[in-house]
Amino acid sequence: RTFLTKRIILSFHDKTAASFGLQRDTDDTNDESRFVCQQFRTNKSTGDIPILPFLTAATTALMWMAYGILKHDDTIMLVNVVGLFMQIGYMVVFYAYTAERARLRVQLLFTLVAAGSTLLYISYAFSVSEESAVFQLGIICNIITVIMFASPLSTVALVIRTKSTMSMSLPMSVGMVLVGGLWFLYGIQVGDAFVEVPNFCGFVLGLIQLSLFVLYSRRTSETL
Repeated sequence: RTFLTKRIILSFHDKTAASFGLQRDTDDTNDESRFVCQQFRTNKSTGDIPILPFLTAATTALMWMAYGILKHDDTIMLVNVVGLFMQIGYMVVFYAYTAERARLRVQLLFTLVAAGSTLLYISYAFSVSEESAVFQLGIICNIITVIMFASPLSTVALVIRTKSTMSMSLPMSVGMVLVGGLWFLYGIQVGDAFVEVPNFCGFVLGLIQLSLFVLYSRRTSETL
């Protein structure tokens, strides 16, 4: 369990770093990787990169952190504490360079109200029945995790229309396959279906996203 736990923590770190978006230039004169945050600073804009994947990732980390606390699972709790703070860091950078700050503020407010209300309800449910609270929070975590994994697919229509993966992150898709697979194995190891199911879905959705990079040549797109 210790070895697998370490691999999950490391892979989650890789995925969170991918959330900052390692980008590979397709220009022949510049083929080195760089962080999307650096690109934001250079372009003074977030471009076509959506906030939804990172907003849902932060919410997911918050809910799983609470789930880990209720389940007394230090692995789940620790990994998601780290993930939450890194996602917050990403959104701070995104906010600094986005041209749609008003819209982003509304999205953030809605997310905070929804997450806060959910945690208050779970706290009440926990005072009534610990088992019921864990079950209900597990269902909630499953729903938002699948949404998080599927959120990058919100740009599929744009990718197909433009025949370009410019609005998608290759490292995030790779990280999704890696992390989904490892958390699925961890769920099997500890016998927790709430961990197994959404991460298996994430593994499959990650493969679907990777297929888009296979279908559309890098020569016609800039991988974000």
